[in-house]
Amino acid sequence: MKLDEYVNGCYHLRKANYYVSDYAFEGFRLHPAFYNEEGEEADYILDSTYEGSLYDTSESSYILDDA
Repeated sequence: MKLDEYVNGCYHLRKANYYVSDYAFEGFRLHPAFYNEEGEEADYILDSTYEGSLYDTSESSYILDDA
């Protein structure tokens, strides 16, 4: 993992390697996304699969800018 120096109270992550397994291995830890608000391990996470888009029904077209 590569972090930039401490700036404004934060480190900036520039590069990280994540290894995925169905089983726990000694020396490895769970990804932070799998911890709930109380810091306990979560059984699963819900992650978005597709990018969203906006459709304007009054114009019958997709909104292609950041409006």
